[in-house]
Amino acid sequence: SGHVRILDLGAGGCTIPRIVARWARHAAIPLQIYALDRRHAHLRWARQHVQTGSEIAFIQGDVLALPFAEGSVDFVISSLFLHHLTATALIQVLPTWARLARQSLIMTDLVRHPIPYWFMKATSPIFAHSAITRHDAAVSIQQAYRPHELQRIAGEAGLTQARVYTCFPYRMILVIDHTEPGAT
Repeated sequence: SGHVRILDLGAGGCTIPRIVARWARHAAIPLQIYALDRRHAHLRWARQHVQTGSEIAFIQGDVLALPFAEGSVDFVISSLFLHHLTATALIQVLPTWARLARQSLIMTDLVRHPIPYWFMKATSPIFAHSAITRHDAAVSIQQAYRPHELQRIAGEAGLTQARVYTCFPYRMILVIDHTEPGAT
């Protein structure tokens, strides 16, 4: 069919799929999003709280053993997920994820840096609603990569066409665009 197919890895509460689905409806773009998360509780919450049509399929699964064939989706995306995996695991799975996408792999994540770390340590007791969030925010920043580290990881995975872009504040985007001239 003419649907654009997107696989969201580590979809969590499905904020990104919800926003993309709303945009696609307004733009009259037929869309199918596969929101994959390992944790049933995340997907259950998303089903209850995300007002959506049939364009989002909630799938419980493991990003290390995906139930998708090569080239079966147009885009593979993730948001604030890469830091949950070690460099060794990323080197092993990034090529698989890149092969799933016919067009592009686009993954955003935190950048490890002392400023956001100490900012989260100082402000999360005031603004974070749960003890888990207060703890996890700083831990996530500690586990995050720096842009040059993520670029090196992609290179070690054999993804020479991978590019890492930084954006404000302390975020980065890993992009592998199969539509670029010379892309493999």
